[in-house]
Amino acid sequence: MDAKKTGQLIQQMRKERGMTQAELAGRLRVTDKAVSRWERGIGCPDISLLEPLAEALHVTVLDILRGERTEEEEISVREAEDTLAEAARLAKKEKQTALRRALLAGAVLLIGVAMLVCGITWRLAMQEALDLIAGADGPSAVFVAWPVVPGIPVALAVAGGVLILAAVLFMKPRK
Repeated sequence: MDAKKTGQLIQQMRKERGMTQAELAGRLRVTDKAVSRWERGIGCPDISLLEPLAEALHVTVLDILRGERTEEEEISVREAEDTLAEAARLAKKEKQTALRRALLAGAVLLIGVAMLVCGITWRLAMQEALDLIAGADGPSAVFVAWPVVPGIPVALAVAGGVLILAAVLFMKPRK
Protein backbone atom coordinates (compact mmCIF):
# COMPACT_ATOMS: atom_id res chain seq x y z
CA MET A 1 0.00 0.00 0.00
CA ASP A 2 1.48 3.27 -1.14
CA ALA A 3 0.31 6.00 1.26
CA LYS A 4 0.74 8.75 -1.34
CA LYS A 5 -1.29 6.92 -4.00
CA THR A 6 -3.96 5.94 -1.51
CA GLY A 7 -4.15 9.50 -0.25
CA GLN A 8 -4.56 10.86 -3.76
CA LEU A 9 -7.33 8.34 -4.43
CA ILE A 10 -9.14 9.25 -1.21
CA GLN A 11 -8.91 12.95 -2.05
CA GLN A 12 -10.04 12.43 -5.64
CA MET A 13 -13.00 10.24 -4.70
CA ARG A 14 -14.01 12.54 -1.83
CA LYS A 15 -14.04 15.53 -4.17
CA GLU A 16 -15.97 13.59 -6.81
CA ARG A 17 -18.61 12.89 -4.18
CA GLY A 18 -18.69 16.59 -3.24
CA MET A 19 -17.64 15.92 0.35
CA THR A 20 -15.41 18.02 2.55
CA GLN A 21 -12.77 16.42 4.73
CA ALA A 22 -14.97 17.18 7.74
CA GLU A 23 -17.97 15.44 6.19
CA LEU A 24 -15.96 12.32 5.36
CA ALA A 25 -14.43 12.39 8.82
CA GLY A 26 -17.90 12.64 10.37
CA ARG A 27 -19.09 9.57 8.46
CA LEU A 28 -16.07 7.59 9.63
CA ARG A 29 -16.07 9.03 13.17
CA VAL A 30 -12.51 10.31 12.88
CA THR A 31 -11.13 13.84 12.87
CA ASP A 32 -10.78 15.92 9.73
CA LYS A 33 -7.08 16.08 10.57
CA ALA A 34 -6.89 12.31 10.15
CA VAL A 35 -8.47 12.58 6.69
CA SER A 36 -6.02 15.36 5.85
CA ARG A 37 -3.07 13.15 6.91
CA TRP A 38 -4.35 10.32 4.71
CA GLU A 39 -4.80 12.59 1.72
CA ARG A 40 -1.30 14.03 2.10
CA GLY A 41 0.15 10.51 2.32
CA ILE A 42 1.46 11.06 5.84
CA GLY A 43 -0.59 8.22 7.28
CA CYS A 44 -3.01 5.52 6.28
CA PRO A 45 -6.50 4.76 7.50
CA ASP A 46 -6.81 2.17 10.24
CA ILE A 47 -7.56 -1.26 8.90
CA SER A 48 -10.92 -1.17 10.70
CA LEU A 49 -11.84 1.91 8.63
CA LEU A 50 -11.09 0.47 5.20
CA GLU A 51 -14.56 -0.97 4.61
CA PRO A 52 -16.53 2.09 5.82
CA LEU A 53 -14.15 4.36 3.89
CA ALA A 54 -14.61 2.34 0.71
CA GLU A 55 -18.37 2.46 1.20
CA ALA A 56 -18.37 6.24 1.75
CA LEU A 57 -16.26 6.82 -1.37
CA HIS A 58 -18.08 4.22 -3.52
CA VAL A 59 -14.91 2.25 -4.24
CA THR A 60 -13.68 -1.19 -3.18
CA VAL A 61 -11.34 -1.91 -0.32
CA LEU A 62 -8.93 -3.23 -2.92
CA ASP A 63 -9.02 0.15 -4.70
CA ILE A 64 -8.04 1.88 -1.46
CA LEU A 65 -5.26 -0.61 -0.76
CA ARG A 66 -3.92 -0.26 -4.31
CA GLY A 67 -4.36 3.49 -4.38
CA GLU A 68 -6.06 3.38 -7.75
CA ARG A 69 -9.49 2.77 -9.15
CA THR A 70 -9.90 -0.61 -10.82
CA GLU A 71 -12.64 -1.54 -13.20
CA GLU A 72 -12.02 -5.26 -12.86
CA GLU A 73 -14.79 -7.19 -11.18
CA GLU A 74 -12.57 -10.16 -10.44
CA ILE A 75 -9.02 -10.29 -9.21
CA SER A 76 -6.51 -13.10 -9.31
CA VAL A 77 -5.91 -15.25 -6.27
CA ARG A 78 -2.31 -14.06 -6.14
CA GLU A 79 -3.40 -10.42 -6.19
CA ALA A 80 -5.92 -11.03 -3.42
CA GLU A 81 -3.27 -12.80 -1.31
CA ASP A 82 -0.80 -9.95 -1.83
CA THR A 83 -3.41 -7.36 -0.91
CA LEU A 84 -4.44 -9.22 2.24
CA ALA A 85 -0.79 -9.72 3.23
CA GLU A 86 -0.19 -6.00 2.80
CA ALA A 87 -3.26 -5.17 4.90
CA ALA A 88 -2.07 -7.56 7.62
CA ARG A 89 1.39 -5.98 7.55
CA LEU A 90 -0.14 -2.53 7.94
CA ALA A 91 -2.31 -3.69 10.84
CA LYS A 92 0.74 -5.17 12.57
CA LYS A 93 2.69 -1.95 12.04
CA GLU A 94 -0.16 0.12 13.49
CA LYS A 95 -0.32 -2.16 16.54
CA GLN A 96 3.42 -1.81 17.11
CA THR A 97 3.20 1.96 16.79
CA ALA A 98 0.33 2.08 19.29
CA LEU A 99 2.28 -0.11 21.71
CA ARG A 100 5.37 2.12 21.44
CA ARG A 101 3.23 5.21 22.04
CA ALA A 102 1.64 3.59 25.10
CA LEU A 103 5.01 2.55 26.54
CA LEU A 104 6.51 5.99 25.98
CA ALA A 105 3.48 7.71 27.50
CA GLY A 106 3.60 5.31 30.47
CA ALA A 107 7.27 6.07 31.09
CA VAL A 108 6.66 9.83 30.88
CA LEU A 109 3.68 9.44 33.21
CA LEU A 110 5.77 7.57 35.80
CA ILE A 111 8.55 10.15 35.64
CA GLY A 112 5.98 12.94 36.02
CA VAL A 113 4.37 11.29 39.05
CA ALA A 114 7.79 10.74 40.63
CA MET A 115 8.74 14.39 40.06
CA LEU A 116 5.42 15.61 41.45
CA VAL A 117 5.67 13.45 44.58
CA CYS A 118 9.33 14.41 45.14
CA GLY A 119 8.58 18.09 44.68
CA ILE A 120 5.66 18.05 47.10
CA THR A 121 7.56 15.96 49.66
CA TRP A 122 10.60 18.22 49.39
CA ARG A 123 8.47 21.35 49.77
CA LEU A 124 6.69 19.93 52.84
CA ALA A 125 10.06 19.03 54.40
CA MET A 126 11.25 22.59 53.78
CA GLN A 127 8.12 23.96 55.40
CA GLU A 128 8.76 21.83 58.49
CA ALA A 129 12.35 23.13 58.59
CA LEU A 130 11.09 26.71 58.30
CA ASP A 131 8.63 26.11 61.14
CA LEU A 132 11.44 24.65 63.23
CA ILE A 133 13.71 27.63 62.48
CA ALA A 134 10.94 30.04 63.37
CA GLY A 135 10.54 28.36 66.77
CA ALA A 136 14.29 28.05 67.47
CA ASP A 137 15.92 30.28 70.01
CA GLY A 138 19.49 31.36 70.48
CA PRO A 139 22.42 29.25 69.25
CA SER A 140 20.30 26.26 68.16
CA ALA A 141 18.85 28.40 65.35
CA VAL A 142 22.29 28.57 63.73
CA PHE A 143 22.57 24.75 63.49
CA VAL A 144 19.04 24.28 62.14
CA ALA A 145 19.11 27.02 59.51
CA TRP A 146 20.30 26.32 55.97
CA PRO A 147 19.65 28.14 52.76
CA VAL A 148 16.03 27.44 51.87
CA VAL A 149 14.98 27.94 48.25
CA PRO A 150 11.29 27.01 48.11
CA GLY A 151 11.10 27.62 44.36
CA ILE A 152 13.09 24.51 43.42
CA PRO A 153 10.71 21.89 44.83
CA VAL A 154 7.74 23.85 43.55
CA ALA A 155 9.30 23.94 40.07
CA LEU A 156 9.96 20.19 40.31
CA ALA A 157 6.34 19.52 41.25
CA VAL A 158 5.04 21.77 38.46
CA ALA A 159 7.32 20.08 35.91
CA GLY A 160 6.01 16.71 37.11
CA GLY A 161 2.44 17.93 36.63
CA VAL A 162 3.26 19.12 33.11
CA LEU A 163 4.77 15.72 32.27
CA ILE A 164 1.67 13.97 33.61
CA LEU A 165 -0.55 16.18 31.46
CA ALA A 166 1.64 15.61 28.41
CA ALA A 167 1.55 11.84 28.93
CA VAL A 168 -2.24 11.82 29.26
CA LEU A 169 -2.63 13.89 26.08
CA PHE A 170 -0.14 11.69 24.25
CA MET A 171 -2.02 8.54 25.25
CA LYS A 172 -5.24 9.92 23.82
CA PRO A 173 -6.10 7.69 20.87
CA ARG A 174 -5.38 9.10 17.42
CA LYS A 175 -7.75 8.50 14.59
